[in-house]
Amino acid sequence: MMHSRFTFPPIDAGSPDYWRNLKRGHMLIAAAHAANASMKAAPEFIIIGHPSKPGFASIRANHGPFEVFAAACRAVEEDPAARAILRANPSLHVGDYFTLPY
Repeated sequence: MMHSRFTFPPIDAGSPDYWRNLKRGHMLIAAAHAANASMKAAPEFIIIGHPSKPGFASIRANHGPFEVFAAACRAVEEDPAARAILRANPSLHVGDYFTLPY
C-alpha cells in the first residue's frame, strides 16, 4: 500500500460551505488573472505634472498594478480552496507566478 506524505480532509460535496469556499477560490483566481492582465497592460512609468512646463513634470515608476497583482497572489496563497484548485489543475497558472503545482 502506498502512503502519501500529504493528508487531505474528506470532502463533503453536499455541504453549502464546500461550494461557497470553492466559489471563493475560483473568484480569487479570476481576480489574480484580471490583475495580471491589467499589470501587463499598464505603463511601466507615468508622468506626473504637465510636460509642457519645464521643471514641473517628473517621471515616476508605476507600482500600482504590480502591488495589486501581488496582493491578489497573496490572497490566492492564503486561501485553502484556491490552493486546492491550483493543486488539482497543474496546467492552471496565473502569469508566471503559479506555474508549479502547490
